[in-house]
Amino acid sequence: MMEYAIYESRLEIRQAGRLLVGSFRYNSIGVIARSGKTRKERFGPRAFRYAVETEEADVNLLVGHSFDAPLASKRAGTLRLTDSAEALTFEATLPEEARRPSWMRDAVLAVESGLMADLSPGFVLPPSTINPNPQRFIPEPGNPSVDIREINDAILLEMSIVTRGVYKDGTEVAVRSEEQRRQADTHAKRKAMIWLSH
Repeated sequence: MMEYAIYESRLEIRQAGRLLVGSFRYNSIGVIARSGKTRKERFGPRAFRYAVETEEADVNLLVGHSFDAPLASKRAGTLRLTDSAEALTFEATLPEEARRPSWMRDAVLAVESGLMADLSPGFVLPPSTINPNPQRFIPEPGNPSVDIREINDAILLEMSIVTRGVYKDGTEVAVRSEEQRRQADTHAKRKAMIWLSH
């Protein structure tokens, strides 16, 4: 079963365009509530390295975890991934505005309006024959009765732009021009960011 972790963001609108660039910060703790249960989770450094290092591994950039609403993909050559100990970064090239399908136009408008401002990875854990320990549970500092699920190896299938996030400091989403993207400060590098630029 694919799992999702949603990261909260803040949106800053500058200028729409063709390049969607983002960064998903590792080691930020999220609180995930499902079916009346709450858990904490974080991704360790380079947790998504398989998707980056394996040429044939496809990754999709989606709207709301829907494979019916793709924005870009590694296989199509429109999604480029780069990994470091701090973050997984991506660049997605969108088609010219006139050639964008309706969900792509809607996603750009939703990001610009602040309705969709967060990131969420869709992933599975590798089989135990490949990695018997892809995750561990560690006590929360100062609260040993609460465990934090730390995922150190995950197979990233997709990254989605979503409406609600669970990571309070985990991401930042912005629509910027190419020049503004180049001038991003170190604060921006610490958080997940999305830019739509020329």
